[in-house]
Amino acid sequence: MAGFVPRHARSWRARCKVALLLLDFNALPEMESIAPKPSQNTTPARNAGPMVVDVVGAVIRDGERVLMAQRPEGKAQAGLWEFPGGKIEPGETPEEALARECREELALEIGNPSVLCSVVHRYPEKTVRLTLVGCSVRPGSVPVPQEGQSVAWVRPYDLDRLPVCPADRELLPHVFSR
Repeated sequence: MAGFVPRHARSWRARCKVALLLLDFNALPEMESIAPKPSQNTTPARNAGPMVVDVVGAVIRDGERVLMAQRPEGKAQAGLWEFPGGKIEPGETPEEALARECREELALEIGNPSVLCSVVHRYPEKTVRLTLVGCSVRPGSVPVPQEGQSVAWVRPYDLDRLPVCPADRELLPHVFSR
């Protein structure tokens, strides 16, 4: 892989035996260009391989910390941490889906959404296209988990010890390089 690999990315790859699509972080403008369009919510093409599910995650900062949510029991990737968000519904933009998901899952009102980057990751059961959207929290709004999940404000160097969903993990170097 060309370019610098942050310390937390190297140590994670050393601990895990998961095959990852290695990103060339010097080619970020190309990576940003794969952000889903409103009409690209899922791709259930027949006989064309696995379905791609479009999901969105929030990059909400508090100084150097970022808000992370733990996936609840009973869901895929249960117990792993991720950027808060969820599935993009038909007809929604990533920004609209994120606002809805933050309200439903965290009772959180967001503002100033801006698509940051996107990645396609293949899990054994499905393929996801994760789009990260940077946003701010509206004054007076605080995250209150609505589905029994845990949330935490996490510093970049603490993510080494946190079990993070593989798709989210792929985008960490890009998020913390800004």
